[in-house]
Amino acid sequence: MNSPIDKLARRFTNIVNVFEPADSSYWVTRFFLFRFLGLIYCIAFLAILDQWIPLLGDSGLLPVSDFLERAGEAIRRSGKTPIVQLPSLFWVNSSDAFVMGCAYAGMAAAALLLAGYANAMLMIFLWLLYMSYVHVGQTWYSFGWETMTLEATFLAILLCPTWRGGPFPKTPLLQRPSFGFTGGCCSESCSELG
Repeated sequence: MNSPIDKLARRFTNIVNVFEPADSSYWVTRFFLFRFLGLIYCIAFLAILDQWIPLLGDSGLLPVSDFLERAGEAIRRSGKTPIVQLPSLFWVNSSDAFVMGCAYAGMAAAALLLAGYANAMLMIFLWLLYMSYVHVGQTWYSFGWETMTLEATFLAILLCPTWRGGPFPKTPLLQRPSFGFTGGCCSESCSELG
C-alpha cells in the first residue's frame, strides 16, 4: 500500500539519487583510498625526516647539492632547462634546513589526508612535494614504490573535490535541509510522485 510514510521514503530516496545514487559505494572507496594514501605519505615523510640528512644531506653519502650541480651542468649542456627536465623544489634551495622544513610540511599535509581532509589542492601539494624528493633522491629513491605512490596520488587528484575537503561526498542533505525539493529529478519514478 501507499502509506504517507512510504511516499515520503520514496521521495527522500529520489532526492538523494539525483545527486549521488544511494546504492553507490564510491564514497567508501574514496574514504579508504585517501586515508591509505595519507598513511603511505606519513611513512614516506617520516623516512625522509629520519634518513635524508645522513644519506642525501650536505654531509651525507650522496649530497643533493652536488647532484643538482652536476645534473644542472649536464642538462644545460644539452640545451635544456634543468627545472623542466628534473622538476624539484630543491633547485631553489637544497640546504638541510629547507629540505627538513619541506618534509615537516609534507608530514602535516599527510596527517590532514590521513584524518580525512582530502581535496585536489592538498593532493597536488603532496604530489609536487614528494616528486621533488624522488627526483633528487638518486640511488635511495630509485625504487618502484616511490613512482607508484606518485602515480596513485596523481590519479587520486581526479577523485576528490577541488576545494572542499572531507571524506564524504556532498549530499543534498548537506546542501538543502528541505525534504520537499523534487525539482531536477531525472528518473521516471519521479513522475509518479507528482
